[in-house]
Amino acid sequence: MNLESLKEPEPLHSPDSERSSKLQPVTEGNMNALQDNIVAWVLSRYNLRPWVEILEKEMQ
Repeated sequence: MNLESLKEPEPLHSPDSERSSKLQPVTEGNMNALQDNIVAWVLSRYNLRPWVEILEKEMQ
């Protein structure tokens, strides 16, 4: 690997940063969506979906 070809990432607060233009303000709506995505990932990663279905049936 050529270390000279690696460049340091631009800071997020830099106005010239490509990443800073992609940042979106955190709202309650997209925070909930993010939490839903994290929960879905954990459930699928650890194969917990069957347990959730059992618990949902018991709560009804």
